Order: sequence, then structure tokens, then C-alpha cells
Amino acid sequence: MLDGVAASDAALDLVAASDAALDLVAASDAALDLVAASDAALDLVALPPSPISVLPQAPGELTPTLLIRGAASFVGPLGGQDFAAVVEGNLHLLSADTLSNLGEVAGVLSVTRAPDGTTLLATHSGLLSAQEQVLGVPPLAQALGARHVTDLETVGDVVFLATTEGLLAWRGGALFEIDFGLQADLGEADGPLLIAAGARGLFVAQHQQLFSLSEGGGSFLAWPISTPGWRFETLAVDGLGRLWVTDAGTLRSLSGDGQVQWLSLPEPVLSVAARPDVPEVWIRTTTGLWLERRGLFQRYLGAGEVVAQAVTALGQVMLARADGLFLGLPGRGVSLNRSDGVVFEATTAEILPAFPDHVSEVVARFDDLEARVIAGPPWSILLDPVGLGDGPHSLTVTVRYDDAPPSEVRFDFVVALPPPPTFTADIAPLFQAHCDPCHGPRGFAHPIAGYLGFRNELDAILDAVRERRMPLPPNRPLSPEQITLLVEWSAAGTPE
Repeated sequence: MLDGVAASDAALDLVAASDAALDLVAASDAALDLVAASDAALDLVALPPSPISVLPQAPGELTPTLLIRGAASFVGPLGGQDFAAVVEGNLHLLSADTLSNLGEVAGVLSVTRAPDGTTLLATHSGLLSAQEQVLGVPPLAQALGARHVTDLETVGDVVFLATTEGLLAWRGGALFEIDFGLQADLGEADGPLLIAAGARGLFVAQHQQLFSLSEGGGSFLAWPISTPGWRFETLAVDGLGRLWVTDAGTLRSLSGDGQVQWLSLPEPVLSVAARPDVPEVWIRTTTGLWLERRGLFQRYLGAGEVVAQAVTALGQVMLARADGLFLGLPGRGVSLNRSDGVVFEATTAEILPAFPDHVSEVVARFDDLEARVIAGPPWSILLDPVGLGDGPHSLTVTVRYDDAPPSEVRFDFVVALPPPPTFTADIAPLFQAHCDPCHGPRGFAHPIAGYLGFRNELDAILDAVRERRMPLPPNRPLSPEQITLLVEWSAAGTPE
């Protein structure tokens, strides 16, 4: 539920889905209770005017492990460690310790695990079920009539069905049509009806309309969310409660407090996969896979040509490919928050492990010398131009994980120190302003003649100005910055 909108007493219009099959659809006192939370759409916070580019970091390595050989066309989560996959046209159900082949099935679009443990499948040919290793047609399919189901989600004891005609809800053996009563019926708008289940409810989207259904007090509340200009292509909800949307090759995310990100990866986004019990989000693009975890993006190599992807309970990724169904094991990865290659002044570089909870050690090197890492999280390292010296350098950071091989990132940069002060440009003007009245040709004190005279007496001059014995009153003493200039000139070898 998005906070800040008061619920009203206006009930949504619920219509029995069919007058036939009365045993399934007969009116009941236990009917699904839905209440319109607000007639006004909730405005999002700080809606960005254009997408922000995600800069590529050093890519990580993905190690695919073959689970089922053959052309895989679909994979979908069923909760916990269970998945449904279609390989070589056959439906396979996978769990932590079993693999079952239930036979031929055509065109699976979506799967869900119903409250009674039945696996429901939306296919091109209709709604199917899998129970006790038997593939069949559930009684629910009879009540659907001619409605074609395109997406399935289970929230608590309710199965939501997205159809070409609109949204349906199945609860306790009763099937209901859901009429939102806001704008046009979703089933009549352009584009498919999309649904995505989160920890607290269901997101429903079509064309440029977005709703959140949240359960509270035994009822479901419908919240309209204002998303002008959005085009919904795929939806997913992660373990942080963020809704992820693919929109014309870009990526949008909506957090529970209404904050929105609009992101553009280096290549167009095709689909996004997440699940409401883990924070990892796997993103499929035209050239490969990306992993987003708590705001950090990492490109992964080695995924192959992926047709579909799903997230496991450990944040790993299931891959449907033309050569089989694979479990993708990501190298943990590490990146730095520095992308510019020139260092002018002392600064810090933040070290960003992809999985900070699993870090056992962080070590770093400047060129061939060990560097001091500021302990974290967050970890960081000081880039000190003076200590490093002018010219090209490299910073190499190695992160060791407790459950994966180490990951390494390298940052090549150039230290560009400002030129040292010279007598002609910096020291002579200082002499003219503060020393010449006494030590120049018209002065009464012993003369200091030009560059050689000043250089030969530099140690005595530094002692005198530091102790404020010179310049003589009523002249003002040199400022700390002017004394520092003299010290830097001395340290640089007193260039003329």
C-alpha cells in the first residue's frame, strides 16, 4: 500500500464471472471484498523528465550450470525453490531435490502456485493445471468460458488472472470480474493487461494506467497511481517492495514511498525479472544480462543468448536458452565510484562490492605498492596526488567473498599536480610588496639582491616570517598562505 491516501467507503463493482457452473461461481457471503481506496490518482514524487544513463562498470562473470538439455522457451517461479520450465515443448517442474517431466504443453505464458498447491499455467490454448505430476484442465477453466488468460499471480488466498477482457479474481471456489470504475475498463485499453505480485499486494497495469491492490483488514484496497507517459511492457516486484517496469527499452522503478527512477542502460532493455522475497533484479537487454541489487548495477558476461529469465530464492538466475535450461551463478563483482581519469587534488574513491554482506577482505594496490583501505562498509581509499606524484597510475582493488571467488576492479588515472611556484612569477611579487621597502635599493637594511640573494637567505627569511620578526611593524606579517608559498618554492628546489 502506498501511504498517504485515505480509503473511502465506495465499493468496487464485482460481477460474478459466469452464471454457468454454479458450483464454482454461485454468489457467496465469502466473496472477495474490494474497496476503492481513492477516486484520485496518487501522484508520484519527483517524476524525472528523462532517463538517467547507467554507466557500465567492470563486468562480472556468470557461470551457467546445465539443468535440462534442449531448447528452453519458458521458465517461471512457483515460490521457494520451485520453478516451472518448458524444454523441447515439455513441461518440467523443478524443486530443490526433484525434477518431473509432465509431458507436452504449448505456449506457456505464465505460471503460479495456487493456495491449494496446484500449479496453474496460462497457455496459448487455455488454462491448465498440474497436480500430483498430472497435467490437466482445472475446474476454473470451465468458469472462464471464452476468456483467454495471459498472466497469473497469487496473493495470499487469491489467484488473480489477467485476461484479454480484464482482471479476474478467484477465491474460495468463486470467480469474480473486477471493475475498477476508474477511466476505461483495463481490458478495453491498448496493450496487454499486466500483473505483478509483491509482498503486500498486486500491481495492475495496462497502457498508461497503473493500480495497486493491497489487502488490509480482510479487504483489498485499489489505489490508482498517476503514471503519465508510461508504457508498460513487463512488470516485476523485488524484495525491497520496488516495482520495476520496462518501457520502450528503458527501465523504471517505483518505491513504496512514491519515489521514481527512470534509467537507461547502454543497450535497450527487453525484460526484467524479480521476486518479492529477495532484493536481486535480473535485467535482460539486447546484448546480455544485468544484475541490480540495492541500487548497484552490474553487467554479467557468459549468459549466452537468453530467451527468458527468472530469479531464484538465493538471488541467482534461471536461464531459458536455445540449448537448455541453466542456473546462472554470478561472480560477486566489485566497482568503484570513480569514472574520471584525472586526479587534481586529494579525494577518496569508494569501493562498492556487489554483495557487501559476504565480503571477507578488501585489499588494494597503487601501481605495485600496497595501499591502505579505509575499513567498511562502506570501504574507501585515499587518492593523494602529492604522495603519488605526477603522471599515470593505476589503482587495483581485490574483494574476497566468503561464498564466491574474489573479484577485482582496476582504475587507471593520471595525477596532474599544479606547477610549482617560481621566483619570477610568485616570489618576486611577494618580495616587492613586503621586503623591498627595507631590503631593496632604497632601503635601510642589508640588501637582498634578486633571485640569488633571496635564495641564499631563504632559510633565515623563513625563520623571520614564521616568528613574525619580519616584515617590521607597522607592516602586516605574511599570511599563512604566503608563508606556504615560500615553503613550496623551497621544496620544489627554488626554481627561477
